[in-house]
Amino acid sequence: MVRRAFLHIGSPKTGSTFVQRVLWSQRDRGEAHGLLLPLGSAREQRYAALDLHQTGGVAFDGTPVTGWWSRALAAAAGWDGDVLFSDEHLCLAEDDQAARAVAGFADLGAEVHVVITARDHGRQLPSLWQESVKGRSTVTLADFLDEAADPERGYGRFVQRVQGYADLARRWGAGLPAGRVHLVTVPPPGAPRDLLWQRFAGVLGLPHGDFALEVRGNESLALEQVELLRRLNAALGDRLARPGPYPAAVRRGYVRDVLAGRPGTPLVLTGTDRRRAAEQAAAVVADLRTVAGLEVVGDLADLLVGEHPDGQDAQEDSGDAVRPAVAEEVLLDEALEATVALLAGIAERRDQHRARVADLERRIAELEARRPSGRRSRWRRTTT
Repeated sequence: MVRRAFLHIGSPKTGSTFVQRVLWSQRDRGEAHGLLLPLGSAREQRYAALDLHQTGGVAFDGTPVTGWWSRALAAAAGWDGDVLFSDEHLCLAEDDQAARAVAGFADLGAEVHVVITARDHGRQLPSLWQESVKGRSTVTLADFLDEAADPERGYGRFVQRVQGYADLARRWGAGLPAGRVHLVTVPPPGAPRDLLWQRFAGVLGLPHGDFALEVRGNESLALEQVELLRRLNAALGDRLARPGPYPAAVRRGYVRDVLAGRPGTPLVLTGTDRRRAAEQAAAVVADLRTVAGLEVVGDLADLLVGEHPDGQDAQEDSGDAVRPAVAEEVLLDEALEATVALLAGIAERRDQHRARVADLERRIAELEARRPSGRRSRWRRTTT
């Protein structure tokens, strides 16, 4: 029977993708240490999380998700060790859905643990705006920040839902003994790169030094690239829908392969926006201190927001927030550079495809030459 089941519920933009890719890329190594990742991939765990949350429907790529949660439990059953289910969509679960998830793994005989990764509002809010644009949103940074500050409005409700860490701990920890809900804080800027992994691996009981950390993280964009993508989303209209082809064509083919890594203006909060984030963060930390039985891995001070962004002079941040904007000529240059990179990528992939076709034709010809004479081949070239 399963010994311990860890439910890593997010939140979004708190290093979840990084730790998931470390573990999935070295799944055999995790199993050697007694840790199973049920199902075949992080994407399939996403389907299961959406099934739990939506009770049906389709995923971001159009895949039907009905039944995937049951598949996850079935994949874990019979494993004699620990299990990790990790997907940030779990943090959107309602009370009854969270209880169902915990009960499902408890029924396998597991000692259930809940893991929450948490990051400060100062870095989190710009990242959430960027992520919303990657998901096909057309909201501006200014509108996002204004709405995120109001818990009664759309993005504000979402931020409260995914960054109300104390509420998450209470919702998912209801009925669990003390010490079974673990809050892992994302280290502040300047901390060792592997510190988040050390903290996360420590909760799972894994030797952190046995895992390689050279994995691709979530694609981080600068202001210019996010604004270009935001306008592209608006121009798309009904084309490349989501759910549907948008994730493959835009999120991977354009964002990951073209826009990511290009130079630009860092996304940081300043002035009024930063002070407001600092107030929100202080309230979150105060609320977390009231959660009974919560194990903090790291330091709650990691979740506080300093008065000024790292490296920013105090005099530059003395007034109201001056929200950054991208000049039209800068945006045009960015669009041209991205178009050039996109076309170059298309040409490179076409050359690679032709080389693969030529190699297959050569190998087929060699096989044909070895056939006994008089035996007719059924293969016929259909490509040009």
